[in-house]
Amino acid sequence: MRQRDCVVTDDGLISATLFDPQKHPAPNRDEIERCKEWICKYCRRQSAYNFDEGSYTLKTEVESQARDAKCEKTYVSNGAFVKAAVELGYKAKAIDAYYPNAFFNMKVCSPKDAWKRVRPSPFTKWLFRQTRSLTDIGKLARDAFDDKTWPRRASRFGDYYLYLDFTHRASDSYLSALKSAWLRCFHVRPPYPDAQARKKCERFYEGECDVVSYRGFYPPAPKGKTRIYALFERGQHGLKVRYIGKSRDPARRLVQHVVCPGSERRVKWIAELLGKKVYPEMAIIDSVSIKEASYHESAFIMAFGDYEREFGGYIAEALLNEYLVDDDVCWTV
Repeated sequence: MRQRDCVVTDDGLISATLFDPQKHPAPNRDEIERCKEWICKYCRRQSAYNFDEGSYTLKTEVESQARDAKCEKTYVSNGAFVKAAVELGYKAKAIDAYYPNAFFNMKVCSPKDAWKRVRPSPFTKWLFRQTRSLTDIGKLARDAFDDKTWPRRASRFGDYYLYLDFTHRASDSYLSALKSAWLRCFHVRPPYPDAQARKKCERFYEGECDVVSYRGFYPPAPKGKTRIYALFERGQHGLKVRYIGKSRDPARRLVQHVVCPGSERRVKWIAELLGKKVYPEMAIIDSVSIKEASYHESAFIMAFGDYEREFGGYIAEALLNEYLVDDDVCWTV
């Protein structure tokens, strides 16, 4: 039924032939203004009518946002939404004379669907194109596409690994699919905590690694090589790794960590240790070529992060160069 054959009441659109001013009051002006504000923020015009979302559904969206914002007034009438849309220039169409709900030439970008409108990073964009694949990569792609919290804007392999491994406790097949997807997308081997890296982590916890003390001596790495090291502290429950890094001269780097800790998180941690009159210690985890140092460093960050989260149970107990921010997984090395 066309809009010009109807009257907008508090209930919604009513046929002009059935309209009775005594039975059908006009919508509340405050409610209309609240609906206008919501429409201007989340809706835009389109040529065709949107038959998927009627006025009643949309007015509940306005109420839901008001509740989330803890506003005093949350209720808005069906007619208030219709009136707001009409005043903003939208076309309204009722189903029939006895049904007050209306449809509009309105495309709704609901705040609940904001995650769908996040512009994906190159890797996520590539992954979403694999949703029809019958491989493990395809299964990962389909689950990621429907996942509201998937880190769509993340740009580093570690972002996705940490999200799957810590947030969702994903199986090894998922993590392997992620590794294969990254390799296929960028043709670059992603840093991954393989069996060899995990074995070297276990050697550290078993006390089989060389340890460098503050102001102590340790020979620099041979030419073309660098050392992968772990800063750790000794606690009541054993050794606790807090940072993974790389350096050709580990003994000198340990002094630099204490004298000039760097990030705020490291400053706080080292200050707490010094307050107890204790210095951080350094364990030499591996010796690798300089060309592959960044790869191995990232792989060990992920490997030790897995162990520390397993022991500590939550992200705050993991490494200082691995953390979560604003519900998106971030990775710094």
